[in-house]
Order: sequence, then C-alpha cells, then structure tokens
Amino acid sequence: MAGGTAPGDMSRSLLMYGSVNRLAEVEGAAREMVRLARDEGARWRDMAIFVRNLQDYEHVIRPVFADYEIPFFMDKKASILHHPFMEFIRGALDVVLRFWRYEDVFRCVKSEFLLPLDGSLTREDMDVLENYVLASGIQGYRWYDGRPWKSAPSLSLELTQDANGEGMAANRQLRRLEQCRSLVSTPLSAFEKRLKRSGNVREMCAAVYHLLEQIEAPQRLDTMAHAALVQGQPQLALEHRQLWDAVLGLLDQIVEMMGDETLELEMFSGILETGLKDLKLGLVPPALDQVLVGSTDRTQTSHVRHAFLLGINEGIMPSNLQEEGVLSDQERVRLNEVGLELAPGMTRRLLDERFLIYGAITAASHSLWLSYPIADEEGKLLIPSEVIRQIKRIFPDLREGYLSGGLAEANH
Repeated sequence: MAGGTAPGDMSRSLLMYGSVNRLAEVEGAAREMVRLARDEGARWRDMAIFVRNLQDYEHVIRPVFADYEIPFFMDKKASILHHPFMEFIRGALDVVLRFWRYEDVFRCVKSEFLLPLDGSLTREDMDVLENYVLASGIQGYRWYDGRPWKSAPSLSLELTQDANGEGMAANRQLRRLEQCRSLVSTPLSAFEKRLKRSGNVREMCAAVYHLLEQIEAPQRLDTMAHAALVQGQPQLALEHRQLWDAVLGLLDQIVEMMGDETLELEMFSGILETGLKDLKLGLVPPALDQVLVGSTDRTQTSHVRHAFLLGINEGIMPSNLQEEGVLSDQERVRLNEVGLELAPGMTRRLLDERFLIYGAITAASHSLWLSYPIADEEGKLLIPSEVIRQIKRIFPDLREGYLSGGLAEANH
C-alpha cells in the first residue's frame, strides 16, 4: 500500500477474512466501513470495493448497503433499453411496421416524449385520449386521415350533452382530443413518409434523426436530467444527458457500415433494435460522498484510503482464462515481429490479470481488506485463490478472521 501505516502496525492496516458465503462477506465489509466512518472519521468517498466479477456481487451489495445506510456508486455500464427515450424510438418503428396499432401508438405516448414542453397538454389528457381511442376503435389511417373525430356516447369522458344537443363541455373536450391527436399523428406520420421514401440505410437513419429533432428530444432529455438533479439523483441525470450522443453514435455506426445499402423496413428496424439492445452507458461517479463499487478490470481510482478486495477465489481472481483462436503464442510472436498487430495472447492476458490484482491491492493508502467466500449461493465449494496464499507467505504473522452470518471470529 502506498503511504499509510508502518510495517509494525500491519495488523491494523491489513485485514483478511474467509466467509461462509458472499452475503456474510459483504456484511462484514459493510460493518468495517461503518466502523471506519464512525470511529476513525473516514469519509465514504475514501472507501472502495473491488471485485473481479461485479455480477456475482451486485445483487448482494445493493440490499446490504441499503440496510447499513451506506451510500455507494456502482461503477458499471448500464443497459438503457427500457429508458423512455429508447421505448419511444422502438415504438415509433413499430407504429410504421404494424400500421398504427393501438399498442404501438400508446407505447410512444406513454414515453411522454410527445407531450408539449410548455405543459399545455398533460399525461392526464393523453389518458383521456387513450380511453377515447379504445372506445371508438381508432387505429390505422384514422389517426391521420384529416377527418375530425366525433363524440362516442358510450364514453365516460365527461363528453356530456345538454337538452339542446352537444353541450359546450363536449365541444371543448373534443377540441382537446384533437390537439392530443395532432401531437401524436403529426410527427409519427411525417416519420412514416420519410422512412418509406428512403432509398437506402443512410436516408432511413436520417428519417429517425428528423423524428427525434421534431419532437425536441435533446431538450426533453435536458429537462429530465435537471429534474433528476433536483430530486437528488445525479446518476440518473448523467444517464439522461448521455443518451442523445449515444443514439446519434449508433446511427452514425449504422450509416458507416451500410449507408448505401438498400434494406427492407423490417430488416432496418431489426438492426436498429439490436443496436439499442446492446447500447450501454458507462457512467462516471458523481461528485458525492459515496463508496465506489467496481470491478478490477474496469474501475480505477487514485484517491482511495480504504480498499476492500472481495471474492478472492481460485478461478475468479485471477480469472480462469480460456485459450481462444487458432494461433499459438509462438505464432503470435512471429506475426508481431513482422508488424502484424493482433489481439493479446494467453501469456499477455495472464500477465494483465495479475496486474489488475496488483493494482487493486496497492490502490489504498491506509488500509486493505482481503476476503473470500468458501461457498456460493448454492452451497458449492469455493477455494481461496493463490493470492491469499501469497499474502500469508509475505505476512506470516497476519491474523485471518472468519465471517459467519453476521459474526466475525479472529484466528491466528
């Protein structure tokens, strides 16, 4: 560890624990974090948890840290497929493909990306529109044929009639419905025309871009980001702000790969859908007092005082790498000597794994926690990594503890 405690005080700066399972391991680390904050005045931002495979620990860390009231930032790429912006894009494509089905139209509507930014119409107005459309059986060309909609007597939408026929309330409600209809049909029908006139993939991507510009998507995402900040959700605000560039980047990639090709609309929609499914955002930690939680191969930090390295098991840390490809390491060396650049071979990847472990172990300036579970969630036996054995050889007087369901026992 850089700086920090003298070798004679290693018992306080280096802690090692075996645990009955990952839950006990994370709970033990959480208790130590609370102790550091309470007794030694440490800040949450001074602490970091490193694991090799974040998916093995994320479902454990979230509830445990919530119980211990420890604020944290999970450093991982987040899927955004079900973000309202993604739902709008996918819904708009389905509106065109499936001829304005009710489900697809209101998938776009419920994303709230068609509501006016000035607030003149609200989600409640769109709910009234949905009830009207369902009761009247409106779909397909009836959305954009230009013919005015009429009152449906079976509706309970306050479209009341007085003794002389349709009352003023009914007329006002129908006018409001027509405004909602226009908000939906105008951008989507223009999108449909552009998409069907497109001669190649480049023009199809341009049609998607024009739709997003027409509904003022960048401004809406900025508004959502500001609202998230006001509500104390900086990570969500960062996600909103990155979406526009991420989607434009995806469209640029599609154009670069197949811009001049001619595709059926179904094929283009499938390609864009696949791209959106694979789209993930790498969020940066907000400037808050939070514990950093990340994986050894992704998370890097230079301001950690107390590091917690969890899951130090055989085959996990270092990772059990498998040979890939048809070239041997000797063949890779020869090709590299003649100037042909290749992906890293097995030898280099094994060295990289060890470097990742070294980086995590030396990240902290004051204290280091090392731990490993002896069984997974299914009770399958897990073996301590060679890293544990090497640390014990380097520090023969190190006391190893054991964590069992909320209890910690220290052993020599």
